[in-house]
Amino acid sequence: MRRFYISRWKYFAGYALVAILVVASIWAYDKAMDALGMIAAVIAVFLFVVFEVLIRMKRIILADAGLQIVDGIRSRKITNVAYEHISHVMVEQSVLQRLLGFGTVRIVGNFPDILLENFSLPRKIEKAIAVKRKI
Repeated sequence: MRRFYISRWKYFAGYALVAILVVASIWAYDKAMDALGMIAAVIAVFLFVVFEVLIRMKRIILADAGLQIVDGIRSRKITNVAYEHISHVMVEQSVLQRLLGFGTVRIVGNFPDILLENFSLPRKIEKAIAVKRKI
């Protein structure tokens, strides 16, 4: 059973903010402003946890029985698709997305198209589904 998640590049600006807060926290501690440093560190940790939870909210699970798309944490939506119902899988990536290793996966079959945006390693997802379909 393989799992794929949304790319961290989707939240690049948020992770950059976390890095800035960490640097600000270190700077504040160095300048003897412990309270300000502690506040910046707590906010940075909180934002980091929020972004990691957001990334894990949507995932693809390639099981033996079929493809499972899980979306949400508190209210969860699970979509199951048998491999025999998938006619083909398309990957859409810009040049920048290819360089950074993420893109959009479109699953086409005898159901409305499933669009999975900003997933890491889209070519691996495409190949893994192709292998499962042939088994």
